[in-house]
Amino acid sequence: MNFREGETIKGVFRNRIKYWIKDKGLIQKRVAEKMGVSEQTFHKWCKNVTQPNLEEAYVLSRIIGVSLEELCEFEEDKEK
Repeated sequence: MNFREGETIKGVFRNRIKYWIKDKGLIQKRVAEKMGVSEQTFHKWCKNVTQPNLEEAYVLSRIIGVSLEELCEFEEDKEK
């Protein structure tokens, strides 16, 4: 997943959540339950309305099974 020109960091984070949830075959509702947050809160993260705090992002990364770095960072375009 690459950072696209004009894309905000919030947009990147949203895209990373959606990417990993889909890649791991997870269901948003189940992830929210495991995190102890409402489905509505999790949905807002996925829609870029709000973002998890650092602790929530860490817990999310553990549940998804990726590192916090994989969840939050973007790859620079290697073609440049």
